[in-house]
Amino acid sequence: MEDDDDEEGGDNEMVYSEFTEAISAIACVLKPNPYETVDSRLKNYLKQILFPAAKNNPKTQKVVKGSWGEK
Repeated sequence: MEDDDDEEGGDNEMVYSEFTEAISAIACVLKPNPYETVDSRLKNYLKQILFPAAKNNPKTQKVVKGSWGEK
């Protein structure tokens, strides 16, 4: 039954370390430059792709504007 899985949280939950690994992996796949550090690729992904997309999404606009000092 699917309802039993939702109550236990099994496949639908992710710990913070898994989340950060997933975000880093996405950044590395989208910009596969081996001469640029993962840190740099991650910062660029967040600034150029993820945060602008979050600003345009009605569900996340309030969070992004409140956290990043919207001017």
